[in-house]
Formats: sequence, structure tokens, C-alpha cells
Amino acid sequence: MSEIDIIAPEHRFGFTGNWREFLTIALSNALLTLVTLGIYRFWAIKRERDYLWSHTWFLDDWLEWTGTGKELLLGFITAAFLLGIPLFILQFGIQAMVYRGYGNAAIAVSLLTLLFFNFFVGVARFRALRYRLNRTYWKGIRGGSDEPGWTYGWSNLWKWVVNYLSLGSAVAWTMTSLWNDRWNEMSFGNLDFDSKAKVRPVLVPFVFLYLTPLLILIVSVTLVLVQGTMVQGVYIYMDAPPLFRIIFFLIIASTSYAFVSLLFVIYYAAFYRNGVANLELGGLRFSFEAEGGEWFILLLVDGLIIIATLGIGYFFLGYRHWAFFAKHLAIHGDLDETALRQTSTKQEKYSDGWLDAMDIGAF
Repeated sequence: MSEIDIIAPEHRFGFTGNWREFLTIALSNALLTLVTLGIYRFWAIKRERDYLWSHTWFLDDWLEWTGTGKELLLGFITAAFLLGIPLFILQFGIQAMVYRGYGNAAIAVSLLTLLFFNFFVGVARFRALRYRLNRTYWKGIRGGSDEPGWTYGWSNLWKWVVNYLSLGSAVAWTMTSLWNDRWNEMSFGNLDFDSKAKVRPVLVPFVFLYLTPLLILIVSVTLVLVQGTMVQGVYIYMDAPPLFRIIFFLIIASTSYAFVSLLFVIYYAAFYRNGVANLELGGLRFSFEAEGGEWFILLLVDGLIIIATLGIGYFFLGYRHWAFFAKHLAIHGDLDETALRQTSTKQEKYSDGWLDAMDIGAF
């Protein structure tokens, strides 16, 4: 009987890594990234993924990561060039227009800059997923997509524009629709992913997330406009000492931020569960069983680790997130391995270094 059969046959996906083993990788990655002024970070990512993938099983075999640090670096340079130069020119162009009194033109150019960046964020997210599937091997089979990502970039652009025009009320629809757009262009081997996520399962947590900041704003404005109000039996007047008002404001602001953050995590957990539950590959279906509270604890501990280690703990977070993902992902159904063939999609030249260039996540 294999180690895979012993560990968790019911989930058929899992992770056997040990945090003590990975700690040496994380510390050396942190040191080398520091002494090379950040250049080594791309090879640090490669070492991290080598370890995580090689300790992860899928069905009855182990995963393998074949990406390189050079690919990550080239992806970063490509994105930095494509985005950095136009944005640099636009920034100084906007300032010049403002100084010359062309305020309306500056606003128009600023809007175009926002749309331009939004488009490339979409392209980056698509290519990151495509690259990771392309460099992930299982039984010699890899994934990928022949789509370059430009169509997804336009989809990302117009759907977020709709969201902006709706004052954020279309966030759930935008995120769910883009999830489907992204996965429906991906494949693994000769099998296509099929994503049919609906918005309805995430509407309730989204409505709470959307309305709560508005309610907090209404209450805050009321507290400012009214001369006095009763809070747990204590009258707070606008002529109270400045220190008292500052402390009161900080308490209200921090409490509100923490509560809204919790609601966002609850919403995102519901969104992620919904997306994964409606994703299929061949005869396989998936589910992700983590609730909002588990996500919140994961992120809270992340923050505490970074603070306690003065930032060095950042290099350990990849392990924590991958272990969390592997723990809660379940696979259902059967895969006809006799029908599985190698993908015909082309090999990638550039990597999800696009995401690093824009400091955004892919997963």
C-alpha cells in the first residue's frame, strides 16, 4: 500500500509537507532575496513551488513543478516594460496638462490610464493561471490554454466598468462571471475545464458586505451632525476634549474596519466555495470546504507572523496557504485515465511574473 493510500484516500488530493523542512527553504529564500536586493525572489518562488508540488498528490500520483526562476524574471520584466513605460509617460503627461490648465483633459487621460491598467490586470490573471497549469505535471501530463489572454483582458475591463457604474453593486456578478471566463479557457491534458458558477449562492454574504459600510457611514455622519448622542448611557458632545474625540474615532474606525474585513472574508469564502463546487474536469468534480472563519484565522495569523518576524515570515506564507488549500480541497467522481492524453497547447515563454510586476495575486 502506497503512502497516498494511507494518508487520505477519501479526498484524493493532499499535502505531506512539513513546516520544519520548509522553514529552512523560507529562511534561505529570505536571506538570498535580501542580499540580492530582491532579484533572487524569482528563484525563491521556484524553490518554494518545487517543494510544495513535489509533496502534493492528486488521485494516485504526485505533482511536479517545472517552472524556472528565469521564466518568472522574464515575465516580470515583460510586464514592467509593457506597463511601466506607458504609465510613466501618462503620469507626467497628466501633471503637465494640469499645470497648463487642461483639467478636463487630465481627467480624461486619468480615466484612460485606469482602463488601461484594468485591462492588463485581467491579462495578467489569465496568463498566471495558464502558466501555472502549463508548468504543473501529473503523470507526465500538463495543462494550459492556447488563448493569449487578450480576450479575457477585454472581458475583465468591461465587466469591471459595469461594476463601477453600478457603484459596486455588481461585484458578485463580476467576480463570478470572470471566474467562469478564466477557467472555461483552460485544460489539463486533452480535457477541458468546465465552470458553471452562478451568482445566487453568494448574494446573501455580498449584500451584507455591500450594505454594512453604507450603514456605518450613515451612523458616523449622524454622530458628527448631532450635538450629542447616547452611547451605552454616556453622552458624547462635540465640544469634548480633542484627545477624547481622537480615541473615540480610532475605536470606531478600527472596529468598523475589522468588522467589514470579516464580512469580506466571509463573502470571499462563499465565492471561492461556489466557484470550486461548479468546476469540472472530465468526470471529476471539486469542492472546497473552508468556511469564512477559517479563512479569517488564516489571514490573521499571516499578519501576526509578518509583524512578529519583521517581514521575514512573508517567505513562509506560501507554505501556509498551500497547506490550507490542500487540506480543504476534495475531489469527487472518476477520471478515465486511459482516455487522458497530453495537451496540444503550446509551451509558455513567459510566466506569472506579470502578477509580480503589478503586485497582485493569482489564486
